[in-house]
Amino acid sequence: MKQVGRPAQKGIEPNDRNHDRTVAQKIKGMKPEVLDDLLRDGDDD
Repeated sequence: MKQVGRPAQKGIEPNDRNHDRTVAQKIKGMKPEVLDDLLRDGDDD
């Protein structure tokens, strides 16, 4: 899985994308299939 992010532009806008680091660690440790199912909420449409 590739990490993506957008740094703040210095002096122009703050980086207001706060996140919970414990949640981020749990997501990184998940199998891709489990994460996909969680994000899709089990829908097979």
